Amino acid sequence: MKMKKENEKYDKVLEMLRKSEPALTSADEIAEKVMKAISKREAKHSADPSEVLDFIFSWTYNVLVRRSLITAAAVMVLVFVFQQSVILNQINQLSRQINASSWDTPAVNAGYLNNSTLMFRFKDRLFPAGKTDVSEKKVEELLRSIDNLKKEYKDLHELIEKNPELKRLVEKRLSEIDDSKTKL
Repeated sequence: MKMKKENEKYDKVLEMLRKSEPALTSADEIAEKVMKAISKREAKHSADPSEVLDFIFSWTYNVLVRRSLITAAAVMVLVFVFQQSVILNQINQLSRQINASSWDTPAVNAGYLNNSTLMFRFKDRLFPAGKTDVSEKKVEELLRSIDNLKKEYKDLHELIEKNPELKRLVEKRLSEIDDSKTKL
């Protein structure tokens, strides 16, 4: 029974609220306030360039992010410098290997000096067919001079290998030349 009385009171209150309409004292003021609220909302949504840039670069205000990106950039620079030094060392080592192996290369085979097919092969690589001004005699002379140079260099190399002081002096000079190549 108590429950019924409470339900009846509740229903009466609801009925009164439904029947009573709000009293509009000033409809113009309400319309004006609504229009101002809408215009403020639109003003907030308009894209101000400085606000867009602030939003895009807002991460720069975070000290931790800035420092971590600076650290990452420094690490990348150090890796690049290290990589370049490794590459330069490898190039210098290859250069030394080429110089060292050139001492041991055999001289031009004397049988090739008289072989006209070899001379024509050299001429065709250097000059297009039919446009050579180099005679066979000059090519033979060139091959002989290459052979002589290789023999002289081989003799010089053997002389350097036999004398430790001379070898040390030559190696020192070669390392100075290599160091001057690697300086940036």
